[in-house]
Amino acid sequence: MDGGFAYSKDKLALAVRWLATGTGSIHQRLEDAADELRAIIIEHYWHDELHAMLAAIMHDLTSVPAQGSEGPIYATIHSMTNEQAKELAERILDLHNAMQA
Repeated sequence: MDGGFAYSKDKLALAVRWLATGTGSIHQRLEDAADELRAIIIEHYWHDELHAMLAAIMHDLTSVPAQGSEGPIYATIHSMTNEQAKELAERILDLHNAMQA
């Protein structure tokens, strides 16, 4: 397995761990998970489906423009309802599961 892909899998696993075991609200846990996701390296060894899943997640994590000193991830996450945050967390888990296959 390519080292970059292994690194990406590790970062995704850490994101899932934050979502599952982190403290605080779903929004706070999603922020911590997003920090891990930002470090993922997308290279040619990603399958098109996995690349599309991650790109969609990252788009949805940054869809609200930054406000003042907060970045777009913070602004986006804190504009979400609990249900929207939960659905995004489930998509992160789905990506993790797809990478294990």
